[in-house]
Amino acid sequence: MTKIKFKDSPFEGIKFIDEKGEERWYARDLAVLLEYEKWENFGKVLDKAILSAKTVNVDYVYHFPDFRKMVTLGSGSQREIKDFALSRYACYLVIQNADPSKPLVSIG
Repeated sequence: MTKIKFKDSPFEGIKFIDEKGEERWYARDLAVLLEYEKWENFGKVLDKAILSAKTVNVDYVYHFPDFRKMVTLGSGSQREIKDFALSRYACYLVIQNADPSKPLVSIG
């Protein structure tokens, strides 16, 4: 079995640095990486992860800040959608609450 080095992690490939210099991951990118076909299904995972943070009195607003962004649809029109800029800790909680049968969840 080949051990994945931290720098070779697919999770690191979707990371970005926010305006404060902090590591973040867009929830929608993470959903695709984890092979969730429907945002609604991944939304349930996010809800559980947020509840986990609240349960241990972690500042979930910091770790799961939500925002709206515009996306272009196939027809060329635009639509506003909700996304999150997840902290590393938030990603950890998402992985803990994700479907364990998904291949990258076990790596995470």
